[in-house]
Amino acid sequence: KIMQATGMARISRSLPLRAGQRMFSTELGGMTQTEYTADNLMKADNDLILGLYGRGNLVFTHGKGSWLYTNEKKKYLDCFSGVAVTSLGHSHPAWVEAVQDQATKLAHLSNYFHNEWSVPIAKRLVDSCNFADKVFFCNTGAEACEGALKMARKVSKAVHPDKTDIIAFKGSFHGRTMGAVSMTSKEIYRKPFTPLMSGIEFAKMNDLDDVKRLITERTSAVVIEPIQGEGGINPATLDLMRGLRELCDKNQASLVFDEVQCGLGRTGYLWAHHAYPLTDGSDKVVEPDIMTFAKPIAGGIPMGGLLLSKHVADNMQKGDHGTTFGGGPLACRAATVVFDEISKPSMLKHVTDSGDFIINAIKSLNSDKVVAVRGKGLLIGIELSVPVAPYLKYALDKGFLMISAGDNIIRLAPPLVMTREEQTSIVNVIAEALKQVK
Repeated sequence: KIMQATGMARISRSLPLRAGQRMFSTELGGMTQTEYTADNLMKADNDLILGLYGRGNLVFTHGKGSWLYTNEKKKYLDCFSGVAVTSLGHSHPAWVEAVQDQATKLAHLSNYFHNEWSVPIAKRLVDSCNFADKVFFCNTGAEACEGALKMARKVSKAVHPDKTDIIAFKGSFHGRTMGAVSMTSKEIYRKPFTPLMSGIEFAKMNDLDDVKRLITERTSAVVIEPIQGEGGINPATLDLMRGLRELCDKNQASLVFDEVQCGLGRTGYLWAHHAYPLTDGSDKVVEPDIMTFAKPIAGGIPMGGLLLSKHVADNMQKGDHGTTFGGGPLACRAATVVFDEISKPSMLKHVTDSGDFIINAIKSLNSDKVVAVRGKGLLIGIELSVPVAPYLKYALDKGFLMISAGDNIIRLAPPLVMTREEQTSIVNVIAEALKQVK
């Protein structure tokens, strides 16, 4: 009677409850909270929450696999995973089980004490990259980039106190906080907050000569996304990556890879830089001194971090950096599940095959509107000769959630678990849009 009175969704009685658990709705769609109707909720959002986002007029309440469900129980195919976050899809059974169980035990502790889940995921992460000696946990990609700036500066100032300059790349995006946005090239993100950090120069992407022109004895770090996300799904070339490693070694600068969006299986490699052999035919890859990660690592629970070489880690001392939430037991247990699922060879092969299928299928459309199809694995950019907004609207009306990477690029970053049938439906709706949208 209480549930009927409060409008709660029907619940499943098929599963026994453990101590500390509550019963959950098994229906896909419909609202759980009863304080606001969907219409009132959207109005209150505008009234109460800072208006930084264009949320549209959909209220999503549930997700399963590659699908999202609204309060009206309409379903949409998720083609960008909450911006490359929900790589295992929504409500993955192993992830749900781990998070539910951990929530009944210990969600937060602080870094004054040990918890039982930070070391298992730390071991997996450090072992996944040959260069890595230590990991630092934080909460977001921007926070990871801020940490990378600080740690690179600590290392370079040990060489010379004025060695503080940074080289980033045109088309880059590293986050919204002050240091991260200072390394982000797009003027739309920078202009409202100037003056930003000084001593940062932007090289042309995939132009090693331009980096050579900018790098000096004052350079602290070179920061690059192996595949630019906001910059249009623009992969770094092998020559650039190899050249950056040489230049950083020569100039005693840290090489920083930002794998916040392109890392952890997204490209079909466990980490995006694993696609870049150090020399032809070598099993060794081009490695950074610092690598940032975040988005997919905990499956939607905020978590980020940095993998650090021994040289960088040895320069950091107790108290040099810190975090309240980073490395908490809930996020770390979720991350252990995500890492174990994504690092399976069968999963990485599925991502590679899926990306090849989508890229080749889009190219085979032979549309005059398609300028280029770029990317690797399931991080794909479809560059059009026209603005993509009406094409994204067409897809939305057909039940497909897509976003852009710039005015004229459709960005696809679907759940890594997406089926071939679901991938085919993405290709088909893009083909329809290319024909129907004028």
